[in-house]
Amino acid sequence: MNRIKQNMPVMLIILGAVLFFLVFSRASTAAIVQFSEISKDSIVVINALGEKTMVRVPSKIDTSTLNEQSYYLVSYSSSFFQRNRFDKIEKSH
Repeated sequence: MNRIKQNMPVMLIILGAVLFFLVFSRASTAAIVQFSEISKDSIVVINALGEKTMVRVPSKIDTSTLNEQSYYLVSYSSSFFQRNRFDKIEKSH
């Protein structure tokens, strides 16, 4: 029991570091994709392998000019607790 009390501060520091990493780490993805479903709040993207991913659209991006027949260069980020979110969308030439 005494040993557990001695190791408690070390375990709390490790747990805090792991939680900090999970909350604040973000992964970024950039790819040329087509859109499967376009709405004001989210877009389903299809990459070259045919994998579908739903990505949230921030309010600063206008989805009315996007169409499902074109290819786009997109950049989106995700974290452990949040859904994927667009950073940038550009029409691919």
